[in-house]
Amino acid sequence: MELIRVQDSDYRKTYELYMTFPENENGYMNSVYGYNYEQFLEWIEKKRNWSLGKELPEGFVPDTTYAVSYTHLRLP
Repeated sequence: MELIRVQDSDYRKTYELYMTFPENENGYMNSVYGYNYEQFLEWIEKKRNWSLGKELPEGFVPDTTYAVSYTHLRLP
């Protein structure tokens, strides 16, 4: 198991993984719940920029979003 930045992942597999998560479960908020694939790609670009400190909303600091990769299962 390893963590991979969403912008470095296989986008299609990561999209499929995120779509298996409900919108809100036990405090985990899936911010891309209900997105189509094009919207998801736009979100990845936003996350790429935010991790570099670009185009941040007022008062935000850079952050990075990760996906879990189970290489033996071939998930993102």
